[in-house]
Amino acid sequence: MKVQSLEVSSFRRFNGTVRLDALGPGMNVIGGANESGKSTLVEALRVAFLEQSTSNAQRVKALAPHANPNARPSVAVNFTRGDQQWNLRKQFLAKSATQLDVDGRIEQGDAADGRIAALLGHEYRGGLELAPLGISGLLWVMQGSAADLTALSEPWDSAGEIIREAVTQLAGQVAAEGGDEMLRRIDQLSGAFWTTGGKARGDLATTQQALATATQTTAAFVNQLRALEQDQSALSEALGRERAGEDDAAISDADGNIVRLDGILNDIAPKQSLLHQQEQRQSGSRREHSLLLQQISAELDQLNQRAELKERLKQTLAL
Repeated sequence: MKVQSLEVSSFRRFNGTVRLDALGPGMNVIGGANESGKSTLVEALRVAFLEQSTSNAQRVKALAPHANPNARPSVAVNFTRGDQQWNLRKQFLAKSATQLDVDGRIEQGDAADGRIAALLGHEYRGGLELAPLGISGLLWVMQGSAADLTALSEPWDSAGEIIREAVTQLAGQVAAEGGDEMLRRIDQLSGAFWTTGGKARGDLATTQQALATATQTTAAFVNQLRALEQDQSALSEALGRERAGEDDAAISDADGNIVRLDGILNDIAPKQSLLHQQEQRQSGSRREHSLLLQQISAELDQLNQRAELKERLKQTLAL
């Protein structure tokens, strides 16, 4: 099957019509910004191939755009299978319809849905439940569910019967077309690895023995690693306790130094007070000495002036 084009109308985030043409064989990459509708186009392919147009399930009701809940979502897919041209169109909700054109032969309604289901190997359950998807359920991966292995349980159960029927049919064809020779060859090849009793031998036995030895060695290494981790943990705890003891000793020494400093300061305080008093007394003495010097200087000036006056009087009397 090769999808050639896809067209959606009034489908989820698309209020109008969007069409992808010229899709080539192999991988096709659809690029666009977030919330631009890439996942909506993939969802359109899913409902075209895996949902009945007449379904009234909530997941089908959610196909209408939020801005137009009364819209009639539709999907059209053109694809080839072998040398046949298939054109499928489905309309959901109001006036639901399915039309399938295979090389000019047109089928509609349930017949068209049944033809698509048979093509993909699944069946419609009807009602509100998701239909088993057969092989398609194992191949179709929804966005965000790639890592959810539990999501494969129902598709696997659904596909199991189809796979068993295909294997049975293939086994019949093999038997009819020289299957005995193939089975003999399989027995020959398996004999190189297993005895008729089912025990390993040859390279398989050697590999199994090497694996057992490696497993034992790995277990021994794991035990050694755990022991080392325990030793490391014990060492870390011991170092922590030692650091805590060193911190306590340092704190005790610091407390002792503080006590000694307090004693020294207490001894110095009275001496500082006495020194301050002496400095004050010395400052007062300096002021008194300065005043006395000033008085003596003034008196000397007066004496000098008197001496000069007396000398001038003598000179005057002598004349």
